[in-house]
Amino acid sequence: MLRREVLEARVRELSGIGFKILLDLLTASGPPVRVLELPYLFEHVTGWAVAGVAGILVGAVWNYSVTGACTWGGRRPRAS
Repeated sequence: MLRREVLEARVRELSGIGFKILLDLLTASGPPVRVLELPYLFEHVTGWAVAGVAGILVGAVWNYSVTGACTWGGRRPRAS
């Protein structure tokens, strides 16, 4: 998180290159800024597994369909 007054005070001194914006904000001229690390805890959610499996299945069906259409030209092979 960044306080708005810090951003407004340093925005004119930014390099404008667009690489490592936080580092650019910290090193822009002005008084030193106190930096803290805020811990972030990810919540354990089981719904992502279902979404992942569904995505894999959709991808497999899509790949099978496109490969079949490209290989057989939209026609199914005749049984011998």
